[in-house]
Amino acid sequence: MRDNGLYDQEAACYSDDAQIHVSWYDGPAKGYFEKVSAANGGGSKHKINSTSVWTNGDKASVK
Repeated sequence: MRDNGLYDQEAACYSDDAQIHVSWYDGPAKGYFEKVSAANGGGSKHKINSTSVWTNGDKASVK
């Protein structure tokens, strides 16, 4: 989701007290997504295929 710019949707997957520990950030998940969003993803790309699918009846949209 992050690579697609869906920061709010990814953040919603975490509880209010969640912590994230990565090489460049150590703290509350909320702060992590604020920093990632402000950096517009930070230029990092991890996507190897489509990661988000929206359905509407028998039709779907993939991003």
